[in-house]
Amino acid sequence: MNNPNQIIKTGQTFGQALEALQEGKRVARSGWNGKDMWLSLSGGPSRIPAEKFWSPNNAAYAASQPDGCATVLPAVTMKTATGEIVMGWLANQTDMLASDWVVLEPLVWTTTVSVREPGPAMAAEMPPPPPVPPLKDRFIVGIKQQRKDLDDLVQQAKHLSVVAGLKELEGELQDKPELMANLTLSRRHIEDAVMRLGMALKAIGTPNPYPDSKNPGNTTINPTADGLKL
Repeated sequence: MNNPNQIIKTGQTFGQALEALQEGKRVARSGWNGKDMWLSLSGGPSRIPAEKFWSPNNAAYAASQPDGCATVLPAVTMKTATGEIVMGWLANQTDMLASDWVVLEPLVWTTTVSVREPGPAMAAEMPPPPPVPPLKDRFIVGIKQQRKDLDDLVQQAKHLSVVAGLKELEGELQDKPELMANLTLSRRHIEDAVMRLGMALKAIGTPNPYPDSKNPGNTTINPTADGLKL
């Protein structure tokens, strides 16, 4: 490893320090140097599979996605004076207004680094990630999520129609009948998309959400599938 405290530039602003981080360099405040503290920018964004997450909650979320992965965004990390790496360092106002930032050479490994396997204590604290659901299940979840998202748009479209009909807008709308007609048509197109996705679920072979919809032998009215409002 090269000199961990080799300084490239001094007297930098916070903005210049951010630019250096984005270039792959390390940065620090001048008062940190003796403590061997510095910041670095982690990579990303990238899609990470569920089994690679340390947090069981993050792993479970990733496993629930159609591809079994979650997007991890870049983050500023800190090397502390006591040797730990802090994930997600945040600047305070003093840091942002300071002009004593220094840019340090990026660290370069010159030998192969072996990754230490977690010991028994670490393994006990890290439960195994949940299994990734089969592709078909993730595909069905993706369609259901899209139906839910479209249903939210239907509710927004209904709200727009209500607003357009308010007395406060009387005389403010140039062609109200045309406006109302187009708002209604746009909502119906979204509702049609929700219906088509429901038909897609049926084509996949998922259970019929409306078993009594075509049964005149009873008066049962099935609720909307997936709890959609429509």
